[in-house]
Amino acid sequence: MMVMKILDDLGAMKKIDQSNSLGSITAFPQQLRQNWDQISKLKTPSECEGAKNIVVAGMGGSAIGGRIARSLGEKELKIPFYVNTEYQLPEFVDETSLVVVASYSGNTEETLSCLADAKKKKAKIWAMATGGKLAEEIKGGKIPGFIFAPKDNYTGYPKTAIGYSLGGILGILSRLGYLHLKNDSFNHALVELEKASQDFLPEASLDENPAKKIASTLVGRIGIFISSEHLQGAAYAIKNQINENAHSQALFFDLPEMDHHLIEAFSNLKKAKKDLFYHFINSDLFYSRVKIRYPITQKLLKKQGFFVAEYNLKSKNKLGQIFETVQLGGLVSFYLSILNNEDPGWEPWIPFLKKELAKK
Repeated sequence: MMVMKILDDLGAMKKIDQSNSLGSITAFPQQLRQNWDQISKLKTPSECEGAKNIVVAGMGGSAIGGRIARSLGEKELKIPFYVNTEYQLPEFVDETSLVVVASYSGNTEETLSCLADAKKKKAKIWAMATGGKLAEEIKGGKIPGFIFAPKDNYTGYPKTAIGYSLGGILGILSRLGYLHLKNDSFNHALVELEKASQDFLPEASLDENPAKKIASTLVGRIGIFISSEHLQGAAYAIKNQINENAHSQALFFDLPEMDHHLIEAFSNLKKAKKDLFYHFINSDLFYSRVKIRYPITQKLLKKQGFFVAEYNLKSKNKLGQIFETVQLGGLVSFYLSILNNEDPGWEPWIPFLKKELAKK
């Protein structure tokens, strides 16, 4: 337990966090606000209206905004919404498709490949980036889009810029009329986030801080996060943040789908059970039959000998719960990195991979 107490020592955490990842993660609301507000002042590209399907093309942190927007709009959108993390777009994409091309750096090779594909297919294109080749296309008037300055992302990595990705994609889909999300609803969700996130911040002690408690359960373990419906994209983001910021393994499954396969996968995991910890992200807004599954599935996992915990969201509306989940995950990943005694901004392997790819 003494090791865990470092999470209540702001000075000790700062020494490990050389990249100021904490500053970027806690600036999530400011990132959301910046891109939402800037897009609200843009002239709506009329050529991007009236699509029969939407595809968000992006990778990693740049794709997260699309995943979250898709989960939010699942019960509202009248047209299909697809998140593409490949080099090529799906075959169904044509001139009736809206392709949102998202790359934080503007140079992500898979995303640029999708941009070229979208042009060939004569799709409606809207792009967002901080710079790079994608920004050059926007500046040159070749494609509609949005270039943003990530002033509240101190690490410089897309992994701590989820607010920009999400705020940007929600902003453009709302302006174009695909999502019926108004400014008042967005502002209210940010107020909900501010209230809920007070319990996650470093100033809140380990004994009372849900994010610190979750991180404490994951030292040397694989975290498995479970959620449903409008929270699927946000809970997926927790997995990504733990992978990149905490340099640890995490997985995501959704209910009710996991009840149809995963619960039969435990009989040969006797040695691994101590290495897994299931965390359920629960909402009182889920469909009634889904809510019934949460305690039953948890009971089943406990009977099989697994560690199980649940976090019940405090926010009262869907968008507020999404923001709360993302912020919870960001701070869990930060605290877990501190417990692993590693700078959350440290990235040794992604640059290595890119260098190797550049040789080919």
